[in-house]
Amino acid sequence: MFLEQNKKDFTDFINYFLTQYCRFVILVFSFTKSMKADPEEEKKVRIQAERYLVKNFEDKTEIYDVLYNNMGNCNYFEYATKVKHKKYGTKFLVYFNDETGEMEDTFLSEK
Repeated sequence: MFLEQNKKDFTDFINYFLTQYCRFVILVFSFTKSMKADPEEEKKVRIQAERYLVKNFEDKTEIYDVLYNNMGNCNYFEYATKVKHKKYGTKFLVYFNDETGEMEDTFLSEK
């Protein structure tokens, strides 16, 4: 009787442990997946930013990176390109503003 109770307790413990372990693995997987940028979205925002820069900046600019707003720090965009103005050396962002529905930049505020 005592041995059967120990077996049951042990199997209950193993079941509980495995359940918690699976939950942890799913949580870690979900978190890491949500932290990674989508390459297609990065490509899309680069193309939009290139068009915006050609239209709005006469001087040379260079897109050197893409920022993924995975923590929600900026409420008005999810992806933004990091741009450097060749003449002034100013680094700024170009992004599609979700609230206004237009491309915008932070050049003046960064200058």
